[in-house]
Amino acid sequence: MSSSRGGGRGGGGPRGGGRGGNRSNNNGNSRNNNNNNNSNSNSNSNNNSNGNFKPNNPPPPKANGELGAASFVISESSKIRFTTLLTQFRDSPTPDMKMPTDLTNTERKYIHELARGLGLKSKSEGKAPNRFIKVWKTTQTAVSRDVETIPSYSLPPKFSFTTPFVKLSQKTYSAPPAPSPPKPPQSANPNLPPPFPDPTENLPAFSHLDQIIETVSSHKVTLITGSTGCGKSTQIPKYLYRAFPRCNMIVTQPRRISATSLSARVKEEMNDNLGVVGHSVRLSNNCGKSTRIKFVTPAILIQQLNNVAEYTHVIVDEVHERECYTDFLLIALRDLIENLNVKLILMSATLNVEVMREYFGGCGEVHMEGRTFPVQSFFLEDVLRATKYVSNDDNNIEKELEKKGFKEEKFRCEFCSRGFVGVEELGAHYGVCVGGGVGGIQMDFGKVEDRLRAGIDNPVKRPAKAEQDEYEDYEEYEEYEEYDEGGDEDDDGDAPPGVWDGVSEFTVVKDTTVTDDDLVSTYQARFNDDDVDYDLILALLGYIMTVSTSEDAILIFLPGWYDICKLGNELEGGGFSDPRKYKVLQLHSGVPANEQREVFKRPPKGCRKIILSTNIAETSVTIDDISFVIDSVKAKEKGYDPHLGTATLATQWISEASAMQRRGRAGRCKAGVCFHLVSKRRFKVLRGFLESELLRTPLESLCILTKRLNLAPGPYEGVDGIPAFLAKAIDQPHEKSIANAVERLIEIGACDDEKNQLTGLGWKLGGLSVDVRYGKAAIWGLILGVSHSTTLIAVTSSTKDPFNLPRPYQKNAAEAAKLSLAAGSQSDQICLLNAASKFSNSKRTGRGNVTGNSHRFCNDHFLSANALQTVVDTVHTMSRELTSVNLPSPLKAGHHTRNDGREDLIAACMCAGLYPNILRREAGENNYSTALNRKCKIHASSVNALGGSPLSRKSQTGEWLVYHECIKGPNSFQVRGVARIWDILPILIFCGTMGVRECEDEGMQIVTVDEWIAFKMAEPEIESLKKMRGKMDEVFIKFTENNGKLSEGDWKAVDEVCSCLKQGYEKKRKEGAAASVFVGNGGGGGDSKAGDWTCPKCRVNNFASRQKCFKCNAAKR
Repeated sequence: MSSSRGGGRGGGGPRGGGRGGNRSNNNGNSRNNNNNNNSNSNSNSNNNSNGNFKPNNPPPPKANGELGAASFVISESSKIRFTTLLTQFRDSPTPDMKMPTDLTNTERKYIHELARGLGLKSKSEGKAPNRFIKVWKTTQTAVSRDVETIPSYSLPPKFSFTTPFVKLSQKTYSAPPAPSPPKPPQSANPNLPPPFPDPTENLPAFSHLDQIIETVSSHKVTLITGSTGCGKSTQIPKYLYRAFPRCNMIVTQPRRISATSLSARVKEEMNDNLGVVGHSVRLSNNCGKSTRIKFVTPAILIQQLNNVAEYTHVIVDEVHERECYTDFLLIALRDLIENLNVKLILMSATLNVEVMREYFGGCGEVHMEGRTFPVQSFFLEDVLRATKYVSNDDNNIEKELEKKGFKEEKFRCEFCSRGFVGVEELGAHYGVCVGGGVGGIQMDFGKVEDRLRAGIDNPVKRPAKAEQDEYEDYEEYEEYEEYDEGGDEDDDGDAPPGVWDGVSEFTVVKDTTVTDDDLVSTYQARFNDDDVDYDLILALLGYIMTVSTSEDAILIFLPGWYDICKLGNELEGGGFSDPRKYKVLQLHSGVPANEQREVFKRPPKGCRKIILSTNIAETSVTIDDISFVIDSVKAKEKGYDPHLGTATLATQWISEASAMQRRGRAGRCKAGVCFHLVSKRRFKVLRGFLESELLRTPLESLCILTKRLNLAPGPYEGVDGIPAFLAKAIDQPHEKSIANAVERLIEIGACDDEKNQLTGLGWKLGGLSVDVRYGKAAIWGLILGVSHSTTLIAVTSSTKDPFNLPRPYQKNAAEAAKLSLAAGSQSDQICLLNAASKFSNSKRTGRGNVTGNSHRFCNDHFLSANALQTVVDTVHTMSRELTSVNLPSPLKAGHHTRNDGREDLIAACMCAGLYPNILRREAGENNYSTALNRKCKIHASSVNALGGSPLSRKSQTGEWLVYHECIKGPNSFQVRGVARIWDILPILIFCGTMGVRECEDEGMQIVTVDEWIAFKMAEPEIESLKKMRGKMDEVFIKFTENNGKLSEGDWKAVDEVCSCLKQGYEKKRKEGAAASVFVGNGGGGGDSKAGDWTCPKCRVNNFASRQKCFKCNAAKR
């Protein structure tokens, strides 16, 4: 790594080192780790010195003489080609590139759209025939404001802070401040459970018993692969225990529910009454001295790495999921087991054996076939033939466009309402547009040909300039309930004549007069298959109905919740609404658990089950009566863009391994059929396997772990530094991802910039099971006296979202319920706090038992009782974690809870923890700007995006907000977890590095925070502000270094600052209420008038003429 990594400021103070510099070496080599690449990414990019960037394989020759809509829509092969090219360039060290000169106008426009979606800049230069597109990378720099636009700020009247302070620096540690001695190795327990019955012989694992024992005995590392249902997860731990009865075994599962359920199943099969089998996960631990088979999550084993020598066998299951802690664990285990007498067993359904064999340098291997039936697979070409969805006689839309005079009119995208000058721009745009807009669920998805015609029929009067609203599906990635794989045996009897019997070969009649390429080209000219074609799915369902019996259940894989709702509506209006014939079910993490369980029940005779699911059904659940799978070959994937430093959420083509997993869902009880709605050409270039989560997530927590476990004790650039350690991963994280993570740790004060060692704050944050930023906010909560509130917020913000996804007809009621929980605070954090607090206060019979009152509360507010109960339990866990790092418990009343519930102090803690995640907006603006001047919108899941919130419409006075994370969607940036900062004082006191510069106004100076937040202040007030900042720095360092203890004078100074914050908050809150205006939902709007009223239930403003609330339908009072 280059030594010129930028100069972070401050280094080690409670605020950290300011924004610092960029640690990545832009002149060094960079691995191709992009997640958006839709083609194989194993090949390295080729660059020449002049920046002309070319893919490894020459592009296919261009099709000549394209007719009809194909003239204006980018071809599939071109999409693959350009996506590969720009993706390889973005991950290369080359700063810019030139595209070929022989591009069509449509291809040029598509490249501009694609570059924008990848966070790149592009511009056309030169003149024909040598005109080319230049593409270059953006740089992240903080924005500075012009002096004339800097507003003034005053401290509360009659306030003067005079308490002196001492400037301190946080200490750094290369080892834990108070290390606990390692536990001695446990001796084997001679009291063994009674012999357990032999495993069921029909499990495939049983036939490999001897091979497994022999291979494990003779190899340090063993790879075991087996399809779902082969018994590897339950039987192999039992086999090893039987062969080595004095062993001490630990088994990791990627999810808590998997670890606990498998532990219970193995315990039952072994007739274990002595505690030989146990589990240890967050919130639950039943292991004891007799435990010899311990099921845990990877994070638990990572915490025990220093004591891994206690175990004789380490089993890492579900390696193919590439969960970040699993991959991190493999880095550490590969080095540790070399010198230990420990056997490592890796198990997976779709393990990339060659990669693992190379990574561990020779392994024993065992492969077991699953207990499944054969599954036939068909692709887009076959589906188009079977359904006759398109004909070869494609209408020539080109003439129709010319007839309507498209050259002189402007066109509107029916997806996102963007305007375009010509049909070529519109056609190129369809190649990257995935919809959006405020309408969201009401969007109509038709074929491209229909959209082009619609664009002509609805000319735009002027080009659209503003960014369109882009509200993504309300998607999260959490832990799901898992179910046993057993089920009733299928008995369909004899199939009617002409109907597939489930045994013989399933055939699709082929029309040989049309080639596959012609058929797919015709289809893709009329529909952008980057989207989900609901009409095609309906046509395919109709075809399945005619060739199979009603006992054959159908599983349809869709990318996200929007697609599930959309297709559900299409089914209801397309002949599938009769509940006696069809049972349409939805499977998604946001669906209540009782509804999820319905998918496992067999419907009555004569009723066909149709399940609409996301990728949750790939591995997490097993539905045993599925005969048909319809695979959209897409998934909503959350990732991380190291170049932009933000999370991403977009619909992606899945990997080939994921497609095989989906295909396997159809062969559980009899032969099955899978329809992959993707061309054979596209299927061949899918990613082989899902990339490691190390490439798709921020790395702050893992960087702290490497330091706490002494895995990377050296400086950043050293051979034993953090980058060097993480570079040992199977898939190396991008160097910018590591640099971004370390810079963030420096910013929050968890890591020292000079020594690259953890500070006292860093050690404490590493001991908490929440996001490090919320961990810091929780520690500030202890100081400011709102610890219970900030701990609840930290937990709810770091765990599964407790809000269930409403059905479309429940949308208004769900929004009203969320607004009521926010209680006018304009804060997602307060909304979560109120949800958890009210749930916790609901009457319960005992810890963990939710009674009717709590259920009613959850149902009324669209909340998950299970998720909220997890929050309550996790708060107790975090309380224990805080005491374990010598800080007070937030659950015990004391000085640290003296101000609980005060929104001004909660907002101050959020600013201190989440900075630099701050947004600002000037009066008259719609969008918000980040520290990097990135334009953002508030995500649709926020209370501040709902129609009743002032932050959802054009600003009247200008606002400041703090946010949890910024997510890059296909066409815009969106922020989640948003809270309004009514008064700017918390940012001036708790955030960044303060600067002062001269101002032309007499008696005034300009106060800055990291050069991008700037206010004019009177000189005496600036002195008070300096003293408040200095004293709060001193207090925070003392509090973290002295185990939560402060002097009486320090506490007095803190209370004085709290009083100042309260005055500023109340003043600005009143000013904001006086300046608020009413804007109606759905077009009308303007200043509020006499008689307008606020709904007592959801707090939404309504026109005087309305007798019921437009949002929640509550009566006017």
